[in-house]
Amino acid sequence: MADAKRLGGTLPPWHAGPDPLRPEACASGAGGAPGGAYLEHGRKRGKAVRTIQGRESRLNAHIIPTIGDVQVAKWRIEHSRKVMEKASKTLHSARGKEDQRGAMAAMRKLAWRLDWLDRSIDPLDGLEIGRSTVLHGATAHYVDPRLRPETRQVRAMAAGADSLCGPDGTDPLMTRLPLFGTKIRVAGFGGLRLSEQNGLRAIDVFFDRGYVHVNGSWTTPRHAPGFRGPVKNHVIHEFPSPAP
Repeated sequence: MADAKRLGGTLPPWHAGPDPLRPEACASGAGGAPGGAYLEHGRKRGKAVRTIQGRESRLNAHIIPTIGDVQVAKWRIEHSRKVMEKASKTLHSARGKEDQRGAMAAMRKLAWRLDWLDRSIDPLDGLEIGRSTVLHGATAHYVDPRLRPETRQVRAMAAGADSLCGPDGTDPLMTRLPLFGTKIRVAGFGGLRLSEQNGLRAIDVFFDRGYVHVNGSWTTPRHAPGFRGPVKNHVIHEFPSPAP
């Protein structure tokens, strides 16, 4: 019985059987586990496919290989530190490390809720992620205004794409992308993510009113056909569009 109380596996932690943390625990109907319950909880809340896949990747890449054989009741801060040490070899941004710690925090909360771990024990106590001191907005994704393209430059790039990718183009690798110029305009003027661009439909574009309605995104899950799903965070929005 004691050997069954592990952080990884396919059966509930207080029953005979191996490793109950593994994500397939819930999918197989064999019962819960901190990792499997974490993924199942996200699915029930309607999280996006990419979000669930990200959580599963963090489980499989860092948590399970490091502490997959640790009993849930014996999960302690030293185990969590080992996970973060392993993750730090491939996660170099503060955001990535925060996401990794957040995954363990959610598993801890589920373990407490399901009475797999005594609430007086906090396996993340003292595990803080150092924050870098940067100016507001000056993150890795921040682009200095002096380096951002001007409107005339965006129009010139789109016009060039129209010429190269149009029916009069001579390069077959370019002519297979007839809407590349449109994608440049949508990305430059609307700031849409690539998945939101691919999810646009003709009925979402209102040239007469001067705006585009962004209400979906195209998602291609691993090992599954793509589909049109909701926008990120389910926030529908509009952006002004210049006349064609």
